[in-house]
Amino acid sequence: MDDNSRQLWRQLYFLAVTIAEFEPWDRFSEDLPFVMIQEDQETSLFFSFLLPSSGQCAIACYVGEGAYTTARKLLTGKNPKEEPVFYLQTAMIALWGDREEVSSANRRRIKDLGIRCRGKGGWLHFQSFRPGLAPEDLTEEQATLLRDGLGNLLMMVQAAAQGKLPVNQEAGDFIMRFYDPDDRLYHTGVFPHMEFDQETFDEVLLDEDDFTRQLKAMPHRAYDLEIDWSYLSTPMKKGRKKFFPRLLLLTDGGTGHVYRSELLSPQEDIYNQVLNLLGEHIEASGKPRRLLVCDQALAGYVQDFCRVVDLPMVQRKNLPETNRARKFLLAQLLSQDEY
Repeated sequence: MDDNSRQLWRQLYFLAVTIAEFEPWDRFSEDLPFVMIQEDQETSLFFSFLLPSSGQCAIACYVGEGAYTTARKLLTGKNPKEEPVFYLQTAMIALWGDREEVSSANRRRIKDLGIRCRGKGGWLHFQSFRPGLAPEDLTEEQATLLRDGLGNLLMMVQAAAQGKLPVNQEAGDFIMRFYDPDDRLYHTGVFPHMEFDQETFDEVLLDEDDFTRQLKAMPHRAYDLEIDWSYLSTPMKKGRKKFFPRLLLLTDGGTGHVYRSELLSPQEDIYNQVLNLLGEHIEASGKPRRLLVCDQALAGYVQDFCRVVDLPMVQRKNLPETNRARKFLLAQLLSQDEY
């Protein structure tokens, strides 16, 4: 580690520790966003003070409103699929954990910097989170962005803790710090409740070919097909990467019979995996009357496929037969792991 890197990481640890001294987890709600708009006016950082299920403390930094909105939905919504939602965020997070939770690279850095960490929940470390992947150490570019963000977050937290920013958390107020190019100064203020953008999901367009024309010509059979996926809570390893696999299920909407199941990893072409599995099922078992979907991202994957092959797609809030099948399959997987 060269001198510049050492200084960067020292600053990062110092800022996180100083912010923690204000005990923001007791003072501010997880739902209170601290928003930092960078000087370029193009990068917005959203901060939340999180208490993971273990009771340990974390400062989460989300780059952009979309990442923040998705994370809040994950962390506050119902979790019928029992997914590891804390690990599905797109964020840079400062975590206070136990020694065994800290990567060897982070432990070496802590030792090199002369930082003292000890005791249960007393090991401060920084990680990058991406959906489907196990947490990774920050790159220096990420560390620089987080360092700059935490420097501004400290000013917001200090002002709010000292009563200089009277924020009504119950009313949905939020705190923002932004740069004004006219007077070349940063300003911090409390802003009234604002509806953040809803999650948006990409719709993948499909070209018609001989196979899809064949599926389109098939008659509909008298059954509903449910399609759903969920991240498993146990990470797997492929090469040097650890990831949370996704279990994709095609289930009979009436009987709960599992027609097909597939474990997907982030390294694979998931879109083609989904459509291939769906197309192969229709070719082998006949075209269903309807395709039932509840996951919005998955709906974006299959929507145009359904249009091309003349398969009505219906979005539901819940897929009870798939949920029952998933629980049964997961119980089987867990029982196998015990031997």
